[in-house]
Amino acid sequence: MHSDYPDGREGYLPTKAVENLVDATESYSHFVISINRTSNPFKYSISSFPRGLSVVYWSLPLPIIYRFSMWLLCIFLKIATRKTDYDLVHGHKLTTDGFVARNLASNRSKPYFVSVRGGTDLNNIGRLPDMSGQYAKTFNLASCVFWVSPWAKARVCSELACSAKKEINLPNPCQLTIKGEPRAKEINRLVMITSYAAYKRKGVIQVINAVSELCRSGIDVSLDIFGGGEETVKAIIQNEIMRLGLESRVVLKGNVDNKSLLAVLPSYSLLVLPSINETFGMVY
Repeated sequence: MHSDYPDGREGYLPTKAVENLVDATESYSHFVISINRTSNPFKYSISSFPRGLSVVYWSLPLPIIYRFSMWLLCIFLKIATRKTDYDLVHGHKLTTDGFVARNLASNRSKPYFVSVRGGTDLNNIGRLPDMSGQYAKTFNLASCVFWVSPWAKARVCSELACSAKKEINLPNPCQLTIKGEPRAKEINRLVMITSYAAYKRKGVIQVINAVSELCRSGIDVSLDIFGGGEETVKAIIQNEIMRLGLESRVVLKGNVDNKSLLAVLPSYSLLVLPSINETFGMVY
């Protein structure tokens, strides 16, 4: 059960993290339910894809409305999976996928796991107070809680007044084979990997200012930033580069595919990652 899975749906940005996790657990047979939220109730739909079912469901992140829409989704999926056999359910976000996973598991008297991802889960806990009891129930009844964002543990457990039966830190697995030309040790080439949407949390502006300080100290250093996002945020970052006169030192490289990024990483001296908080293993 996952809400960012690459299921081929147009208009929904997927991530590879859970697909990599599924691929890494070859000893199990997986049936994926990929859920995608829409604010248009007329776009409610379900279709098959090679790994399972892809669902577009209607919901709004507002108290009462969200609760109703999630219960409706659970009913819809119980009907859609009535002929599907399963022994265990895993919801990859506590407050969305986990809620549905708990209901699908209880429908068959099966166990379930949940993962906690700090950003999304804490946002939902904060803005949907009427769901706190449901979130705590989902957490407490899970056979195991996976902390993909260990930094969120204290806040989640405090705000929901919950405790796990069993808990494990779960890194995001990645296919990492780095090959390329060895770096030139005398060149201080720094690299960041981020999305513009997370530029504050990733400390992008602070790193650019640090590069400026190093240059003023006489240290020959450059920074390439990989990733993309909204043009408004790109303009904020670019304006800071121009304000500090770093156009020749700091370059926004934009989005590149995984293979191309792995090919160029060995040419850098240092991966810079001063995040306020970080999903366990996402960049690495």
